[in-house]
Amino acid sequence: MRIGYISSYPPIECGIAAYSAFLIDALRQKGADVYVVSHLGASGTQVFPAFNENDLDDKAYQVALRFTPDIVHVQHEFGLYGAHFGINILPVIVKFRLIGVPVVTTLHTVYEHPERCHRVIIENILANSDRIIVHQQYQLETLRRLFPEQYIRNVAVIPHGARLVEPVPDAKAKLGLPQDKKIILMIGYFRPSKNFELIIDLLPQILRRYPGALLVLAGKIRNQEYAEYRNQLFEHISRSPAREHIRVILGQLNQNTFDTILS
Repeated sequence: MRIGYISSYPPIECGIAAYSAFLIDALRQKGADVYVVSHLGASGTQVFPAFNENDLDDKAYQVALRFTPDIVHVQHEFGLYGAHFGINILPVIVKFRLIGVPVVTTLHTVYEHPERCHRVIIENILANSDRIIVHQQYQLETLRRLFPEQYIRNVAVIPHGARLVEPVPDAKAKLGLPQDKKIILMIGYFRPSKNFELIIDLLPQILRRYPGALLVLAGKIRNQEYAEYRNQLFEHISRSPAREHIRVILGQLNQNTFDTILS
């Protein structure tokens, strides 16, 4: 079977790029013929860096057609495919549907209380994809609550995989963190859906039980769309009565740094 992936991909550094790389490697070990159509900057075996956020609609579709996929698998995240919450992915899915190529879409984010724009995009993905994958049972139940049953019949729950890695020795020392402190970690892109501010608000309560705890926030914004949220988050930290117990690690985190922080 020849599978066409539309996704971010290494060396682009984002969670879905890493997810896709591990998944595709596993599929190839099973004998699948896999091609990847990705953002400019991606590279690898049978990886085609074809589009930016503004020309996804045409470029991704045209490049994918060249290797005549039997099926197309789209990795969906609202921030992955440009402005207006990634709406540019919708015409791509519809175009494959029009020529009879089955489309599977993995929804990496399902909001329990979506805004109207998120709901419109998800509804169109559900209506035009042949199969939908989510990683958690609550995501399936959320979709069932929000959308007609006809959209839910083709949704399957497939749990998210995880790498098995050994802890990095002396990780706290490498990050400049005290050895004797309990660490609370939030890591990822700074955007409203991550709710970093909630743990900041809860930290004073946590410190009453664990006085020596330290909150570590690690990440960056993915694009300027969330610059205001980042700035508000930093102001939130500066106003927190527990600000002396908060550390921020900024920047793009490569896999080694990511593993060190998790350790």
